[in-house]
Amino acid sequence: MLSLSKQAGIGVITSQFWSSELDNAETKALVDAFGKEYTDEDTGGPLIPDAYAVQMWDALRALDEALTRTAGDAAASLLIPALESVSFKSPRGDFTFDRDSHNPVQDIYVREVKVAGSTVVNAIVDKLGRFADPGK
Repeated sequence: MLSLSKQAGIGVITSQFWSSELDNAETKALVDAFGKEYTDEDTGGPLIPDAYAVQMWDALRALDEALTRTAGDAAASLLIPALESVSFKSPRGDFTFDRDSHNPVQDIYVREVKVAGSTVVNAIVDKLGRFADPGK
C-alpha cells in the first residue's frame, strides 16, 4: 500500500530534465546501480534515484572525461576547456555543456506522477526539447 504522502502526489504534473521512466540504456544502468545500493524505506525494495542522483552521476562522468583529456591536470586553464568540450550519453539523454553559461544542454520533459506497481513514478507525458539555462 502506498503511503499517504505518495498517494497525495498522484496526478501532479511537473517539468524536469529526467525521469526514471526514460527508456534508454543509461537510465537503466543508473536505476539498477542505485537500486543495488539504496533501499526504499516504505517498500523495502530498491530505491529509485531522483534528479539529484542523475546530476551527481553526470557531474562525475563529466569530470572524469575532462580529467582524462587533461591527463589528470586540474588546472583551471586546462580543465575548463576540457569540460566545455565534454559530450556523452547520459541518463537524461545527450549531455553537453553550453560554452557561454557552462550549464548543461538537456531535454526537458513534462511528467505526471502515476502509480507503477507498488510505487509512484514520474511518467513522461511530453518532451519540450533541448534547452540550456542562460545563467544570466
